[in-house]
Amino acid sequence: METQAASEVAAPATAQPMSLPARLAGIFYNPSAVVESINIRPAWVVVLILLSIFGMVVQFTVVHRIGAENIILQGMKMNPMAGQRTDAELQEMAAESAKGGAVMLYVSPLFVYWIFIPLLAGLLYLLAVMFGAEIPYKKFLSLLSHSYWMYGLATSVVLLAVVFLASDPATIDLQNAVQANLGVVFEKADHPVLHSLGASLDLFTFWHLAIIALGISILTRRRWSWGKSLLLPGVLWALYVAAKAIVAFAFAK
Repeated sequence: METQAASEVAAPATAQPMSLPARLAGIFYNPSAVVESINIRPAWVVVLILLSIFGMVVQFTVVHRIGAENIILQGMKMNPMAGQRTDAELQEMAAESAKGGAVMLYVSPLFVYWIFIPLLAGLLYLLAVMFGAEIPYKKFLSLLSHSYWMYGLATSVVLLAVVFLASDPATIDLQNAVQANLGVVFEKADHPVLHSLGASLDLFTFWHLAIIALGISILTRRRWSWGKSLLLPGVLWALYVAAKAIVAFAFAK
């Protein structure tokens, strides 16, 4: 009994959080250990700073290769409100917007990392509370910061490969540049809803959801199974997919 009590007291003392480089690398090959470290010390600020720097470098490279005007033109063509305008009018509008709007393209990753991730962490926290899990918000924020580092690095490598290997980078559709989904099976113009649903069935997204679910399970100290933990990000993902499909259906020509 004394030996067991001593080991239980000593266990927390021997547990040490991983260093930042170890966490940034380990999230790819040993995510369980990274989340265990998050459970001890839920650091996130430095991860988001590094992610922001990396994201802006990638964004600058992509915008430089494709061209700000071409990217803005793509966005205008996908906007349902631009359906009545001719290609020449859209081209002129894109050229004007590119003169002052290119800066917004370069800093757009900051919106994802400093607004979207904290918001998503808050939604996961609220869902966890509803389902009876006591996980602090800061741990969700740390988990998402590390998982988005993994997701962002992996998808950016593929995106950069596409951008640099393309014979004409200006023709790249940034919305489908990383074609690891079923959206390529359906033509967007002919089957907008099926294209939207297929584009959501993405290998990188499923990998990301699986890691988040693993993290939630560990943050509950394994009181939740991986399947139950998947409900939290899965519900938010399903709502997002449904919203995209509804918009595609509403504006289908």
